[in-house]
Amino acid sequence: GTISCTTAAPCPILAVDPHLKTPYVTSWNLGIQRQLTNNMALDVAYVGNHGTGLTQLVDINAAALGAGWGATPTATSAVNKTLENQSRPFYSLFPYLSNINRLENVDHSNYNGLQATLTKRMTHGLTFTTGYTYAHAQDMSPGDWRGANVPMYSPNARLEYGNSNYDIRHRFTTTVTYALPEKKGYAQMLEGWQLNSIVNIQGGLPWSVLDKTSDISGTGEKADRWDFFGNPNDFSNRGSNAIPFFAGTSNPACLSQAQGMGPAGVPALTKYGCYASGSSMLLPPGLGQLG
Repeated sequence: GTISCTTAAPCPILAVDPHLKTPYVTSWNLGIQRQLTNNMALDVAYVGNHGTGLTQLVDINAAALGAGWGATPTATSAVNKTLENQSRPFYSLFPYLSNINRLENVDHSNYNGLQATLTKRMTHGLTFTTGYTYAHAQDMSPGDWRGANVPMYSPNARLEYGNSNYDIRHRFTTTVTYALPEKKGYAQMLEGWQLNSIVNIQGGLPWSVLDKTSDISGTGEKADRWDFFGNPNDFSNRGSNAIPFFAGTSNPACLSQAQGMGPAGVPALTKYGCYASGSSMLLPPGLGQLG
């Protein structure tokens, strides 16, 4: 079919930075090994790496923050796509284009970890290896780009920097092998038997919330985040139970919080409501603002 791009119905396009470079990762480590006994050794190491020039789609024609809501948004306001498009940097040249999502080397990542390994060589049929890692992984855009094609706010893509999707602070692993005593017998049936066990215990992965429908920031990107207040544990371990939703200003705690978020806070709460559990709550940012 034919695609028609007009000022009234502009089209998004993809592009690639003509100076795109190959991303690279710099790694380093410092380790100490110590023989504790004749059969047991301890290895402790600091491991780190830094990703440079990682690729990400960035909207180089992003609408101005809050443009879609106009000067004084209210709870009954609706996003004005015309105002959004008119605020785009290339509107005067290409009024028939909306998002220009360009692949660029704008991302970076960091990993720092303390890794300890205790190894016991075979004695009396028993051998084991036990490892513990305390680490922190941060980046701007993990493999799935945090569920969005572009950053929440392309003019400042570094706002995406935070805990990685694979950020596991604590991880414990042990593997144990025990060689059973052997006994000579028919066809060696009582020889060479072992018992093996592997145990993995690790902390939970981070969670985040991405709003792909509301366009609260008024930029048209639809990659907005809400504001969280309180203890994340109040929203965790719920199984199949949904986090309670409160429409409009029906939750007094959410209303009190929104009143302290500036003049656009209460209209946003009135329009989108909030989620609350225990002493914690998730609220939309003010209309035309970033979460």
